[in-house]
Parts: sequence; C-alpha cells; structure tokens
Amino acid sequence: MKHFLIFFTLLLVAIILSNCEQNPVPAEDELEVESIVKEQAAFGWEVNRLIASGQDISELTQNSQYVEQQEIEELAGIEQLKKEALRLTTASKDYLVQINSLAKPQADSLYLFIDDTVKGIRVRLYYDAETGVAVFSEVKYKFAAWRNIYYDSINVVVDVNYTLPNPFDDVLKNLFRRQLFQSEFFVQEIQSALEVTHFTGSKITGAEATNEAWYHADFFLRYLRKHVDLNPDESGTLREDFEFRDGSTSYSSVTFYPDYTGEFARQLRDGTMVTGSFNSVEDDQHGFYHETIDFPAGKYVDKIYKSAVVSITLPDSIFTVEFAEAVHFKTGRIDSSNVWIETQHSENIKRTELRIRKANGAFGTLFIEESEEQVHLTGEWTTWDEYFITISAEYYYDGSAHIHYEVFAPPYTPGDEPILVADYYISPDGSGSGTLSYNGQIYSVLFDGSAQAEMRQGDKTTKIDLFQ
Repeated sequence: MKHFLIFFTLLLVAIILSNCEQNPVPAEDELEVESIVKEQAAFGWEVNRLIASGQDISELTQNSQYVEQQEIEELAGIEQLKKEALRLTTASKDYLVQINSLAKPQADSLYLFIDDTVKGIRVRLYYDAETGVAVFSEVKYKFAAWRNIYYDSINVVVDVNYTLPNPFDDVLKNLFRRQLFQSEFFVQEIQSALEVTHFTGSKITGAEATNEAWYHADFFLRYLRKHVDLNPDESGTLREDFEFRDGSTSYSSVTFYPDYTGEFARQLRDGTMVTGSFNSVEDDQHGFYHETIDFPAGKYVDKIYKSAVVSITLPDSIFTVEFAEAVHFKTGRIDSSNVWIETQHSENIKRTELRIRKANGAFGTLFIEESEEQVHLTGEWTTWDEYFITISAEYYYDGSAHIHYEVFAPPYTPGDEPILVADYYISPDGSGSGTLSYNGQIYSVLFDGSAQAEMRQGDKTTKIDLFQ
C-alpha cells in the first residue's frame, strides 16, 4: 500500500465519451450549442476523474516495501514530504559538521545564512547546543512564470542528539511546508506538516501528516484538509474534509489494517455514497480493489461498480492494474470502460501509462511523469466518431489540476488546426471551472463536483450530463 494521496480522492464518475442529451425545446435562457461542444466539454473533466480513479487503486493496493523499501504506508503527497525532509536533513547535517569544525556551537543561534539571488534560494540553519536540536529552512522565491507559484518554504527540525560529527543517530522530528501562488491562480495557498511519532532505531515507524489548501474566491471549493495517522503496526487512517462556498461539506475516509486489507467510505455534498474494500500486493504481489458508488434519488445515474486486479512484478517493481467499470443508469442502460495501467520507477521519476478503451469504440493512451518538482500528464484520445484529441495537464500538491486539451476534426493530420480548445482548473473534489472555444465562440464551463456541469455564454446556460 502506497501514496495515500498527494493528493486522495476517489473517482465518482466513469470515462464516458458519448453525446450528451439536449432538451428538445430549449427555454429562452437555454444556451443552444452543437452536440460536439457538449460532448467534448466533458472530456477534460472525465480524464481527470480517470486519473483520480487510477491513483486511488494504486495508492490503496500498491506495496511500498518492494518499490522503495519503505517501512510505513504513504499518503499521496506525504511521500514527497518525506523526500524533501530527507534532502534537507542531509543538507543540514553537512552544514552542522562544518560548523562544528569551525566553532563551538552556542545555544539557539543562527549558524548559517545563504541567499542565492540568481537561483532564488535562501537557506538558514539554527542550532541549539542546549537541546541538541537543529532547524534547517529553505525558501525558494524564483520560479518559471508558467508554474503559478511565487513562494515555497520548507522547515525541518532534526534532533542531532548533541553529536554534530555523528549523523547516524540523528532523527527527524517534524517538517512544515508553505506554498503561495499567484493571486489569479485557482489555488492560493498550501500548507503541509509532517510529525514523526514513532521510531525503530532511526527509522520512522509512525507519523501524523496534514495537508491544507485554500482556494481562490471564485472557486466553488473553499478549503481542503487531509490528515493521516500511520501506526507502528502498519495500520492507519486517512481523512479528507472539504468545505465549499455555499457552506456545504463532504468527506472521505480510509482505514487500512496490518493484514494488508482495508476499507473506505465517503459522502459527497449531494448525498452520493461511496464504499469499498481493497487488498494490497504487499504479502503475495497480488491484490484487488472493489468500489460501489450509490447515487441519490433524482439522478440519472443509479450506481457505478468498479473492480480491479493488481500485481507487482519483481525485481523491477512494475505495478500493473487491470481495471473495469460499469455505469448503471436509471433507465436500465449500462455502459462500461476498461483500463490498463502500468507504473515504473527509475532515477527518482515515477512513470505511469494508462490505456483506455470504451464500449463505444473510443480509445486513448495517457502518460504521467512524476518527479520531485511536478506531476505532468500528456496523452491522445480518439472518440467513437474519430475526432482526435491531444491533452496535457499539470497536477499540484493538493491533488488539483490544470488541464488543457485540443480537439481535431477527422481525418486528423499532424499540423492541423484544432476546432475546439479547452482549459480547465479542477479541484480535488471534482469541482472547478474553465473555458472552451469553438468556431470563434467562447464558453465558460462550471463543474460542481456532481455528475453534471454548466456551460454558460452571456446570460444563457445549459446543463451537461457527464454520464450517458
């Protein structure tokens, strides 16, 4: 079991790439758009949900021991926190050894200050000789404009046990990270904290971690909090709480046990319930994942069933998922999707490939590359009626995403101009907003986290059913 979820949000919808229904007699304020616009308006959101579903399966069933020799389970994002903590802890040890060789440490003093204005990195190191505790901080304040972030600071607290020359008895106490984003960006601030609660020797066997994110005032999601407890017996719990602008809330939780099994549950703000169970690959390199989504009365979707078998191949630690999904509508109609996922690690890069095929003949391939700096997605999709789509996305520390995709008319030839272009900003709960342009017309699209979206142009709107 690994990566409980830079990020942890279960997928509540399927990849449905068929035409959306339209009202036969539009009202005066009903926005009339071509069927291709409604169909392709749902695509970016649907792909994002597919990625979230694949992450959920991987994070709940993947074995950390075989992949990275970790001793405890990970929450998505917490793995990255630990990597950053290790990097800064190692750097602080190097500086502390230098300090010890030059001068006798005093109580609670600033021993190092470096400001590299070219790289935009500021480093500070404090050491308290009376407590044997060092505090090392790194602040980054220069970024490429496309990253939308302008400030990133990390502090780690390390107990060096009064022995500066000996790094082997040092233990990490806690970490705090703060990221600030541009004023117009949909994420405004992210704060992350990691506190170590148990050690076996110098290895972490218990920890508490929290991720908090605040969003732009124009965003429907106002606040997200993720909290995880990891215990020495390898059991643990994860909880996510969402707060929205209208005062509504939702939650998700997962409990995992020492026998490599677990269960999860969540409730959406509209009353949709999600329940399921899983078994990790840790004990025998094979596992499973089952999920049921039960929609409340009044929805055009009744239930969604998901099932996956997972495995890990040694010695290369190749993680494979075979994932099937069935969407049951109130009318009795059933639609389905099949997804093959493979994940590999090499040189501190995590690479994931997803191959998707729909019952209606649509198909595509997505590639995700995850490093310490970013998570980037690229991919191609062919619709049931042979429209060709290219997609790219950036995923952020809280699990939100910026998605860009372009649609080309058939038959597609490299170099063609797209007929439709979309840019979406989607939060971890599935809500979000964006724009879509088609034939010189620009539309705004609003996702509220349910199985519907709203398309608007001027004072006219129309609803988009994301399942058919």
